[in-house]
Amino acid sequence: MGTSYSLKYYSLNSGHSKELVQAKVEETLKEVNQLASTYQASSEISLINLAPASRPIKISKQFSEMFKRLLEIHELTEGYFDPTIGPLVNLFGFGPLGPKKVPTEAEIKRARSAIGINQFTLNFEEKYLIKKVDNAYLDFSASAKGFGVDKVIETLKGMEIEQALVEIGGDIRTIGAGPQKGGFWNLAIEMPQDSGRSIHKIFEVNELAMATSGDYRNYFTFEEKRYSHTIDPIQGKVIEHQLASVSVLSAKDCETADALATALNAMGETKAFEFAESKHIPAYFIIKNGQGLNGFVVKSTSKWNEIIKMVTHN
Repeated sequence: MGTSYSLKYYSLNSGHSKELVQAKVEETLKEVNQLASTYQASSEISLINLAPASRPIKISKQFSEMFKRLLEIHELTEGYFDPTIGPLVNLFGFGPLGPKKVPTEAEIKRARSAIGINQFTLNFEEKYLIKKVDNAYLDFSASAKGFGVDKVIETLKGMEIEQALVEIGGDIRTIGAGPQKGGFWNLAIEMPQDSGRSIHKIFEVNELAMATSGDYRNYFTFEEKRYSHTIDPIQGKVIEHQLASVSVLSAKDCETADALATALNAMGETKAFEFAESKHIPAYFIIKNGQGLNGFVVKSTSKWNEIIKMVTHN
């Protein structure tokens, strides 16, 4: 996944050594990569992307379930989360093909012609799909880290570990009581800065997942203009708004939080806040404005405030 993972857990019943837990977790992460990594030529998603159009492609039960869930989020977010966005991701050089570049309008138009759910015939019952054009390209990277977090949680529960915090590249999920007073886990939101790492705010939570999407880690600069890795699938271009980062909570799973954070980031600060409020999404926004705390202002939705207030007095 091109990033790190960390795990903290407490167990009185499992009896498993730390070494065995680590081995099981890394085995799970390899399985996730084999399912959804566009950087592995032998992964299921890569084989689909390399397959020619008009030929039925058999998909696994796990891939089918993952894709189906992402289509639900695609519909919920009015297309701002799009698992078919791969042609644009690769065009800007943020995929496995590289290098990073600024494409022409003609190149963007060609890439957009291969994007959209309508470029695939899907049969989840029989577990197959058909690409309608050769250059249709699936990319689950905007949710795969969250999916990986959920799969690691499943692995831990299977080993009778019921108290844990799992983090992959900043996407986090906790289960059971934490080590802090009151049984909380501390989750931190980073300052959205290009270099170095510092904490913006710490929240005490329990049994929650949190994912953050921002423009401050993966980007490139060309002719003094910044190009973020987050692409607006509606406009077909990288984001150019003032939303530095958005964090989303989920009581169910980290995959959903990860995908929603990406979609809200693609929308921009105004539309994203209004959308999150209307859909009762617990979201926290850090917005660039040249004032406030280190040049940022923060906003949080009513649902975010409700959840945080419910679990902590901070």
